[in-house]
Amino acid sequence: MLRHARAPGATGQHRHLACPPRLSRQALVPVALARRRLLLPLAPAAAADGREAASSSSSSSSPAVVATLPPPPPSPPPADLASLPLPPRARDAATPIVDSKSPSLLERAAAPLNLSDMVAFMQRPASFLGDRRKALGPVFAADNILFKPTVFLYDEADVRKALGAEHRLVEQRWPAAFAALLGSSFQGGRARHAFHRRAMGAAFTAEAIAAYQPYLQRLIERRLESARLDAAAGGGGGGGGGDGTFPAWRVNHAVAFDVAASLLLGFEDIGEESTRELNELFRTFIGGFVLSPPIDVPFTRYGKAMAARRRIIELLSGHLTPVMARMAAEEAEREAARAAAAAAEAAGRQGADLPPPPPLSGATTALRAFLTARDDDGRRVTLEEAKEGVLFLAFAGSETTGTSISQALRLLDAHRPSWRALVEEQRRVVARHGPELTAAAAADMPYADAVVRETLRLCPVVRFVWREVVEEFAVGGGGGGGDGGDGGDRSSSTRVRIPAGTQVVCSLAAPIEDIPVFAPDREAFRPERWLEAAPASASAGADPLAAPWRLTPAPSGFLPFGAGGRVCLGVSLAVAEMRAYLAVVARRYEFEVLWPAGSEGWDGRPTEAGFVVPGDMPVRLTPRREEEEE
Repeated sequence: MLRHARAPGATGQHRHLACPPRLSRQALVPVALARRRLLLPLAPAAAADGREAASSSSSSSSPAVVATLPPPPPSPPPADLASLPLPPRARDAATPIVDSKSPSLLERAAAPLNLSDMVAFMQRPASFLGDRRKALGPVFAADNILFKPTVFLYDEADVRKALGAEHRLVEQRWPAAFAALLGSSFQGGRARHAFHRRAMGAAFTAEAIAAYQPYLQRLIERRLESARLDAAAGGGGGGGGGDGTFPAWRVNHAVAFDVAASLLLGFEDIGEESTRELNELFRTFIGGFVLSPPIDVPFTRYGKAMAARRRIIELLSGHLTPVMARMAAEEAEREAARAAAAAAEAAGRQGADLPPPPPLSGATTALRAFLTARDDDGRRVTLEEAKEGVLFLAFAGSETTGTSISQALRLLDAHRPSWRALVEEQRRVVARHGPELTAAAAADMPYADAVVRETLRLCPVVRFVWREVVEEFAVGGGGGGGDGGDGGDRSSSTRVRIPAGTQVVCSLAAPIEDIPVFAPDREAFRPERWLEAAPASASAGADPLAAPWRLTPAPSGFLPFGAGGRVCLGVSLAVAEMRAYLAVVARRYEFEVLWPAGSEGWDGRPTEAGFVVPGDMPVRLTPRREEEEE
C-alpha cells in the first residue's frame, strides 16, 4: 500500500499526496449468521497439462496512454500439479487451506467456526493485507473471507495468469453483496459476457473516441463554468461554501456523468436537479460495497446502497423509455423501407429508385448498440438487462473517472511545476491546432497523458478484483514483481496450487506499486517519468510547435484498468475524458484547492470492494487573463 508520505519537494501544507489506505471500521458479522462453516470441498488432484493462462483479447484497442510493454514470460508448468503445496496462512505457514489429509466434511462442519481472518479483514483491511504480504510473500491464504477460503495474489505474473484465464481457470465471482448491487445481468458466464462486450464495443472504437473529442470539450467547459459562476455568486447549487469554492468531487462526478449520459447513453438533457440527486445516489451506492451479508435493511450501508440502486434505476429508466420508443419507430421505418424495396424488386423496379432506409438518429452510443445487438440465438437484451445496462454504464462511466479527475487536480495542486508544464503544453497545442479539441490536438498532448498515467499509478481507483477458481492451477515461481520497499520479499519463489472452489482476490494496485524502474521515488508525483525527449528533426522546416516530449510504453505491471478478458471496456474513453478535462482547465483557468483549517485534507478511502470512496475537495477556479493566454 502507498503510505502517507510527502513527496520530495512538496510543502507542508499539502497532505496525503499518495492515495490514502485508511479504511473505516465495519460492523462485525453476527455470529448467528455463520452457524455453518462453508469450507472448500476436497478437489481431486489433477495432473498438470502444461497450460498457462493466456490473456484474452479486448474488443477495443488500448490508447497510447495505457499501452504497456509485454508481460514477462510465464513460468514453466510443474511436472505434477497435485504435488505442489498450497498457499500458506498467517498462523501456521505449513498448514494449507485444504489437502487430502484434512478432516472429513462432517468433522469440519462440527469444528468451531473460525471468524478471526474475516473480522480482521473487515476491521483493518490495509493492515491485515499488508502484514500478511510482508510475512508470507505475494501469495497467501486466509481461512475465512465471507465464509470461504481465500487466496490473495499480489505478484504481476500471478495476477495476469488468473485474470487472463477468465472462463477457463477462473470466473468472476464478486461477493454476494457486490453482485446484488451490480446486477445479475453483468455477472453472466462466457457467452453472455462476450455478447455484452461485443454489443457495446462500437461505442469505444478509436473512431468513436476521436469523434467524441469536441463533445467532451463542450460538456466539460459548460459544467465547470456553471460551477464557477454559481460558486462566485455564493449559490448553493454546487454545494459550495460561499467563498467562491465548489466541492470538486461533486462537480467532477457531474462532469463524468454528463459524459456518460450524453455519449454512452444518448439521453437528452437530464436536468440539474436530477444530476445532483444521481450524484448523491451513486455516492451512497458505492458505499454499499462492503464485506457483509446482503441483508437489505434500511440502517445498514448495504441497505442504503440497495435503496439508492432502486432510485437510480427509476430515474434512469424514465430516460430509457423514450430512447427505446425512438429506436422502435426507427426500426419500423427501416422495416417498411425494406418491404418497399422487396416489393419494388418483385415488380422489376430498380432498388436505386427508392429512398434509402433512414439512418439511426444521433451518434452511436453504447446503450443504442447494446439495445440493437442480438446474441448468437438471435435474441435481443431483455428489459431487465437494459435497465441494468443503463445502471452499469452510468456507474462505470462516471464514478471511477470522476474520482480520478479529482485525484489529478489534488496532485497538481500539490506540485505546481507540473501544473505550469501542463499549462505551457496547452498553449503550444492551441497555437498549433487551434482552440477546438480535435483528435489531432488530443494526440499531441504527451504531458497531459503523462499526468493521467501518474495519477492512475499513485491512486488506482479499483485496487483489486474478485474471482473464483473453477479449475485447479498453480501460481508463483518468481515471475514478475520486485522489492516493494517494505522489507518483504515481493517475488514468489515457491510454486503453489490453488484448488477449485477457492475465492481469489487479485490486486491491481500491487503490480503498479512494485514496478521496479519506479522504486527509487515510487511515492513521488513526477509525470516526467513517463516521457522521453522527442527525436530532433533533421528537416530545416521542422515544426517549432511540435511536442518536445513523447510518451514511452508503460511497464507491464501498469494495470489500472485490469487485465485479461474483463479488462475495462471503456479505458479509451476514460483516458480521453481525463485528458480533455486537464486541457480545459489548463487553457481557461487557474485553480487552487482551499482545505478548511484543521482539515486532514483528502479523505478518500478504498472500500473492501477495492473501489475508492472519495471525499470532497474545495476548489476555486479563476478565469485566466487574456495576457496570460498569449
